[in-house]
Amino acid sequence: MGDAFETIRSTVGGYLELLVDLNDAVIPGQKVAIQRNSFGDVVAEYSVSVTGRVATIARDALNEPGSRIIQILYNSADSQNKLYGTE
Repeated sequence: MGDAFETIRSTVGGYLELLVDLNDAVIPGQKVAIQRNSFGDVVAEYSVSVTGRVATIARDALNEPGSRIIQILYNSADSQNKLYGTE
């Protein structure tokens, strides 16, 4: 249960490799996705800044800049999330 979402969007285009699945628990700093270019080079890595659960994920491997990759459902009153400045 939660009352807020953290949305992670791609910063560049490329092929997305998800490291989590729906309803997985995540913690601040946990890497949730890696993005590669067509040559296989890592062009971006994405981490969360809250303690929560994976609510939505992108299922398309190819992502454009600004596309939603993942949303984390979290409780904004949780002291762990206040510590990391998500409030």
